[in-house]
Amino acid sequence: MPHPLRNRLLAPGSFFAIHKPVGMTSYSVVNQVTKVLKQFVKKNQQNIALSSKTKDPPPKFRCGHLGTLDPNASGVLPMACGFATRFINYAKMVPPNHKVYTTTITLGKSTSTDDQDTDTTNYRVIREVDMSWLTREHVELHLKTFIGDIEQRPPTISAKRIDGVRAHELERKGLMTGQLSQPVQVRVDDLELLSFKPGRLPEIELKVTCGPGTYVRSIARDLGQQILHQNLGTHVLMEDGVWFYPEYVPGCGAVKTLRRDVSNGFQLEQCIELEEFLDVFGSDNNNTDTASRVKDLVQNRFQSVFETMTHMDVIHFDDLKNDGSRSKKALEKRKMLERWRHGKWIWTDDKSKLAVNTTVQPNSKSDDLVRLLVDDTFMGLGKRQPGMPSLVKRVGPLLQYE
Repeated sequence: MPHPLRNRLLAPGSFFAIHKPVGMTSYSVVNQVTKVLKQFVKKNQQNIALSSKTKDPPPKFRCGHLGTLDPNASGVLPMACGFATRFINYAKMVPPNHKVYTTTITLGKSTSTDDQDTDTTNYRVIREVDMSWLTREHVELHLKTFIGDIEQRPPTISAKRIDGVRAHELERKGLMTGQLSQPVQVRVDDLELLSFKPGRLPEIELKVTCGPGTYVRSIARDLGQQILHQNLGTHVLMEDGVWFYPEYVPGCGAVKTLRRDVSNGFQLEQCIELEEFLDVFGSDNNNTDTASRVKDLVQNRFQSVFETMTHMDVIHFDDLKNDGSRSKKALEKRKMLERWRHGKWIWTDDKSKLAVNTTVQPNSKSDDLVRLLVDDTFMGLGKRQPGMPSLVKRVGPLLQYE
């Protein structure tokens, strides 16, 4: 097995994205991916062994995801494997700093979970309201009020903690109410109405561009409630002839389908289908075709930590290997590396008396964070001293498994 494959799986590991299917939790996807990759590494451990230069034992193989995706949603689930799992918090900062969803919403329908996943424990339809009068213009008008920094109440079925307990756990026990879930501040960058299907329960298709932590199900619930309250006045006539106040209705919109198209810099087209991933890495065949499929996936769909953090500047120390072992320059560079490993400040300009080439990425979104290369070897992430950009020290994990 080629050397690059060894580095992609273990040291320093990789980031990649799985196309999560509907009906699976993010946790179960991580478990399945970890299981097949761990077996793959074990089966090829002689070829994936770490460099003989280090006496350290191989790191424990692990995988993790960069953000939960609801079981009833499909789409981009960014993941990390190997040592890259220790850089997950930095990968979450990769621009664009938003997520993009495509969702189908049924208006006029209220459910206990703000979606229409009937397999969810305690799922129930609260009420349905005839909204056959609704037009596309009505919807577009109200969508504008949801753009910007807004407050929204998370769904009862969510991972939000209430007094240390997940909201979905309280819901399963019948203890969750809307009053328990406190509003949170979120950011919605854009809401694009892709299609409108009129009827008693109208359906709309939205493209939602939002910041981390935004609940699309809450947008669906609140959008329906706002349309009822502001367009029909104080009272709404239900089909059975009973009048009620819309401000007391717990929403009047429910998500029908939800797909995440962009997350943490990963696009939907970059994803690996879960079934394909499990088939390629879980195959027992050691033939040329299987090896070729593994190589293709790893080279084209896996990203190293260095490749993932493209929004950070690069500081490049050259020619370490070309210095004489006892030269003053080599000693200074080794001393610099020791300071770096111990998390101390180092100079990256002429004051360091070292050959330095700093490459600035265009439109950098993290001016204080950098990537350090020494002889084209990635040494980890650094943070600039505020007000003194030439002073940098290591942040995050130490890449001891180079």
